[in-house]
Amino acid sequence: MLQSLANFVSDLFAVLGRQLVIGLGLPVLAGVTLFFLQRYLQQTLARLVGWKAVVYYTGWIGTPIHEASHYLMGKLFFIKIDEVKFFEPDLESGVLGYVRYRVPKFEFRNTIKLIGTCLMGLAPLLGGGLVLTGGLLLISPHEPLLKEANHFAHLTMGSGPGDIVFGFLGLIQTVWQAIFHHGWLDPRPWLYIYLALGVGAHLAPSKKDLEGAWPGALVFLALLMAFDAVGLLVAHLAKVAVPVNEVAQALNRVTGPLAALLVLALAINLGNLVIVNVFARLVRRFRGEKA
Repeated sequence: MLQSLANFVSDLFAVLGRQLVIGLGLPVLAGVTLFFLQRYLQQTLARLVGWKAVVYYTGWIGTPIHEASHYLMGKLFFIKIDEVKFFEPDLESGVLGYVRYRVPKFEFRNTIKLIGTCLMGLAPLLGGGLVLTGGLLLISPHEPLLKEANHFAHLTMGSGPGDIVFGFLGLIQTVWQAIFHHGWLDPRPWLYIYLALGVGAHLAPSKKDLEGAWPGALVFLALLMAFDAVGLLVAHLAKVAVPVNEVAQALNRVTGPLAALLVLALAINLGNLVIVNVFARLVRRFRGEKA
């Protein structure tokens, strides 16, 4: 009895672990990288032109998209929203906008709403990624981009670290070739880069957003574990082997489009950072400052 229970628990965590790594690993990794990349991009821009300029040159684009993403996701999950400020910067506190909502009580009947608060906290990644990708598809051929993004998402499922790194470098190359598809002298890529800077500098959830997302994330994890436990129990009673990889990849098929979207946003934001750093070096050299 104890051996059977131990095997069941072992199988449960094996399935759950593979689901989290294969199904959610890439979106989570891309989201965390975007979070830190955004902070570094903001700091670099602030050193170059000052925080006030960052707020008014990029915030008027990025902040409304950030807050609208929170707002629309909250409405989608019927979360009570009390107040919204899409762009009302406070330079002293650093708050540029906000969405105030009522946190659902931690009750079973509020399960969907609690998961909604998690998605609401992470929504700027989705909203910002959609705007960046949509703008890119407007100014460039979309087939190579989507093909390369999907190729990279599949690479992460079973390839080695070297292949994944080279795949990501190939994706970055494809993205920036697409941006300048019409040539360096065309105004469209430069307008897009300004849009991308505005969105990319305010793309990631704030620390407060992430704190609000934790309860919903735990509820989602508990539901996923319960679903896996029922599936394993049925398989055990039917004496059928559990296809662990197939179960894990089922979640990957759901999260795959999100992963591709975030990876594209990451490739764009890395390019933004390179452009800003090159420009900062040129400005410092023009001013006679040391790099």
